[in-house]
Amino acid sequence: MSVSSEELKFDREKWAELLKPIISMWKSLKKQIYENGVEKITEKMLQDPDPINAFVFAEAHTSTQIIETIDNSIEGISQVHNRNRLFESP
Repeated sequence: MSVSSEELKFDREKWAELLKPIISMWKSLKKQIYENGVEKITEKMLQDPDPINAFVFAEAHTSTQIIETIDNSIEGISQVHNRNRLFESP
């Protein structure tokens, strides 16, 4: 089975339409997260003598880092989508 070059052609407009709801949903979710107040986890909190508190703070800290990583990735996709930036691999 062979694939034509037309089938392999990247359709920027099609991808833009497919990505639009994902970008929009992420921006809405991120807004809700930060409007509800995300507490900055300090080094002191991470070293809490209570192991349960230390665990909860560590999980919250990791979650914040994950949110920031996802946000940076989606912002990059959004900029490519809006033609403000070229796609770059990490």
